[in-house]
Amino acid sequence: MVGLNHTVPTVASIVAMVEPVTASLFGIAFLNESLEGIQLVGMGLILITVTALSVYSNLVPRPTDQTPLR
Repeated sequence: MVGLNHTVPTVASIVAMVEPVTASLFGIAFLNESLEGIQLVGMGLILITVTALSVYSNLVPRPTDQTPLR
């Protein structure tokens, strides 16, 4: 929670989107669970979306204190 005070909201939301994927991988690795094909496709879509959002957020200029907001 302390890190959220120093994190941009877009980054925090992108990281939050990865939580279901890491929970699923934890279940596979340590709890001997299995996933069906559609679940693996969903995990892949989440990872692709998070990667695209991360790249996009780095390309868009962020407003600074000198830039007036509209």
